[in-house]
Amino acid sequence: MRTRTLHACFFAFAFGAILAGVESLVVLQTTGLASLFPFVEIWEVQWRYGIVSILFLPIAWGLAKLLRLRQESPFQTATWVFLGLSWLIGNWWVHSELLRNVSKWEPTSLAWWFGTTLTVLFGHRLLCRLEKHRPLFTLVAIGLFLPTLGQVVYAPSAKETTAITASPTAPDVTIVVIDTLRADHLGCYGYQRADGEETSPFMDSLAQRGALFEDCWAQAPWTRPSMASLHSGLYGSAHQVNDTFSRLPQEAITMAELFQNQGYRTAAFSANENVSPVFGFDQGFDHFWNTGSRPLITFTTWGDWKHKLYNKILRRAMFDGGDWAALVNQQVFAWLTEESKKPTFTYVHYIDPHTPYDPPQNGYAFAGDRPDLAPVLETAKTFQHARTYPFGARDTLSDDLLGRVIKLYDAEIRYVDGQLEQLVAQLKSSGNLEPHDWLFVMSDHGEEFQEHQQWGHGQSLFQEQLHVPLLVLGPQATPGHRIKNPVNLIDVHATLVGISGLKQTLANSPAIPLQPLLLKSPSALIRAQYAERLQEGRALHAVRKGMRKLIDMPDLEEEGNRFRMYFDLTQNPQEQLTVKAPNWREGEELDRQDSAFQAPLDLLQLLETTLKSAIRTALGEETAEADAETQRKLAELGYIGDDGKLQLGN
Repeated sequence: MRTRTLHACFFAFAFGAILAGVESLVVLQTTGLASLFPFVEIWEVQWRYGIVSILFLPIAWGLAKLLRLRQESPFQTATWVFLGLSWLIGNWWVHSELLRNVSKWEPTSLAWWFGTTLTVLFGHRLLCRLEKHRPLFTLVAIGLFLPTLGQVVYAPSAKETTAITASPTAPDVTIVVIDTLRADHLGCYGYQRADGEETSPFMDSLAQRGALFEDCWAQAPWTRPSMASLHSGLYGSAHQVNDTFSRLPQEAITMAELFQNQGYRTAAFSANENVSPVFGFDQGFDHFWNTGSRPLITFTTWGDWKHKLYNKILRRAMFDGGDWAALVNQQVFAWLTEESKKPTFTYVHYIDPHTPYDPPQNGYAFAGDRPDLAPVLETAKTFQHARTYPFGARDTLSDDLLGRVIKLYDAEIRYVDGQLEQLVAQLKSSGNLEPHDWLFVMSDHGEEFQEHQQWGHGQSLFQEQLHVPLLVLGPQATPGHRIKNPVNLIDVHATLVGISGLKQTLANSPAIPLQPLLLKSPSALIRAQYAERLQEGRALHAVRKGMRKLIDMPDLEEEGNRFRMYFDLTQNPQEQLTVKAPNWREGEELDRQDSAFQAPLDLLQLLETTLKSAIRTALGEETAEADAETQRKLAELGYIGDDGKLQLGN
């Protein structure tokens, strides 16, 4: 009896390893996952599946006894376990990916269940024939062949490096993006909390050591199109990265490519899945790490079931969202300490203070209790599907709850401010932030806290979503210099063109270098600001010249027409419609003859000229093949719903 059990365990383990090997190869093929050592990663999946197969043996024996079936050999019992697990995993994959929106009682689903069950029965008869031909040796051989095949086929080939050698005096350049950071929640931009707590003591000190741009606009109110503009120097209508699975086209000339082509060592570290190789942001980077850079096993059924167990049943997050910046820093520090004589271009993207507002417990939540965000998140769901302001009416949060939410948001800022301080200290320690080097600190977009009856970001083009911080340290940045001139985030791209050593500007890019403003040049150009939100067939555009701003959007009450809102930010910095339309109340019909909804001709012409220019230089649109893991991360951040569609601004 003991010998039969031992043989059954050997066979079950071998079968489990084969199942794991096949699934791993399918994952590598379908996801395009990059793995340096596929053999090792496949083996890590194999031994787990082997153990699971052994654990299923008692179930097979118990069912055989319950059904009074004849006693089978250890090999035949292990075959039932193998086919049973294959049936479970195969059906899990198909219903998770191909039939995710099909009810299990619909004919298509029932036909699949019936077909796979028949396959198991016929498969058992076929596999039993293998028992006469040294089955253990055959199974072990197949089990070893699969990871070997993975290593041969999917291990990355040696990457070609540029033949250009950068000048020994070339500056190191570091770009830091702090996700979802409103400029007006930093002390250096005038923010003061009623309780006296500081949100950004370190960034405030950076503003004293370098230049601060008081009026910088992001080019979109959510991450991917905004960062596509930063990386490419193009508006959304030109780079085409605006929808759920849009990716940065290969023909875009990215910041990283500018430096890589000049002989720089380049690396990116991103905690936001929107900025990842899946969506084309790895162009020009020698090394790209993001939170989706996980081992092969997390993409298998094992990883999926583990995720469901932790998040859905145990209610425990597998990754502590409250400490992402420390995780990013850990990766950056390891890369910075590697030996290299090349100058570096480093891109760092922190996810904090993006929702869920969950600062670490070690003192960053300020004084008082941490509020329960459950009711806020439930209310946010109604915001996500509300019609764009000023159309429609929405529920609002109480002042007390809203205040506690903002407190957590501010605590997240304080946390990432401390992590930024550690990053800057490491840059100095590793020699990457000397007086001739450059550091840019910015955000991709802001966050709304019901200023226009919305919560979060991605829905509109009001100041709370577009106004972002921009701090610059470098040889041309005068310490303590506060620059009032309005600028666009894409201007950072044009600035890097000069820093990288290129002598000419890039064709088709509307970005303007920041150097004249940094040098206090009287000839610095007066810039118009422009932003877009181009999602799900609804196009919003905003343009600003001086303190006058125009927002153009679809008219949700008069189909086919455009609706425009005009604001003088000197008199109406909060962009409240009631300032110019005092009799209007939310949910009431809008009087389109009111001056608040009349577009000044020069702003309308500026908007149309800018938009036409962007469309004329548009790149070819590309769509990403986002795997289940990428979609899961986007869903965790609130960008897509369970149906895989974009949630923002629906």
